[in-house]
Amino acid sequence: MGAIRKRRARAAKRGKTQLIELGIALCACIVITILAFEIRWMIEWIWRTPLILFPITVVLARRGTLGDLGLTGRNAARNIDLGILAGVLLAAAFLLFIRAGFWSPDVPLELSWGTFFYGACTIILSVVSIEIFYRGYLQPRFEAVAGLIPGLIATSVLSGFDFWEYKVFNPFSIAIAALVFGFLFQRTRTLVAPITAHCMFIFLVFAAHVF
Repeated sequence: MGAIRKRRARAAKRGKTQLIELGIALCACIVITILAFEIRWMIEWIWRTPLILFPITVVLARRGTLGDLGLTGRNAARNIDLGILAGVLLAAAFLLFIRAGFWSPDVPLELSWGTFFYGACTIILSVVSIEIFYRGYLQPRFEAVAGLIPGLIATSVLSGFDFWEYKVFNPFSIAIAALVFGFLFQRTRTLVAPITAHCMFIFLVFAAHVF
C-alpha cells in the first residue's frame, strides 16, 4: 500500500509539473503571437529565441534528449523528400488560390532578391523555432491529454495564429499548411519533414512574388 501511494503521489506531482509547463508554454505562445502581429519583421530573432530555448531547457532538465523534441536524423533522406513534396504541393495550391482571385496577399512593396535572401535567414530561424515549439514540444503534450486528432488541431490553431503574422497567407491556407506540418510530425515523429515542408512552402511563395 505504501509503494502504491508513493507511485500515485509521484504521478500526481509529475502531472502538476506538466500542467505548469504547459501553462508557461501557452503564455509564451500568447506573448510571441502578440509580438508577431505588432513587430512583424523587426527584431524577430530576439523574440523567437524563447520558442527554442524553453522546450530544450525543459527536456534537458528532465534528462531527456533533443530527440524527444523530434530533433533527430532518423530516416532523414526520406523525410526530407517527403517535406519537399509537401511544401511544393502546398505552395502550388496556394499560388493557384491567389491567381484565382480568392486572396490578395500583403507582400512588402520593397520585396526583391536582396530582401528575399535577407529574409531567408529570418524565415529559417522562424520555421525552426515554430516547429520545435509547436510541433516538437506542444503537439505531443496536447496529444497525450486530448488524443491524436484533437492534439493536431489544437497545435495547428495555435501555430496558425503565429504563422499569419506577415499577412501573406490567408487563414484557410494557414490552417491547411499547419495541419499538414502537424500530420508530417505525427507520421514521422521527427521535425525533419515539417521543417523542410515549412521552409519550402514559404520560400516558393515568396520567390513567386519576387518574380
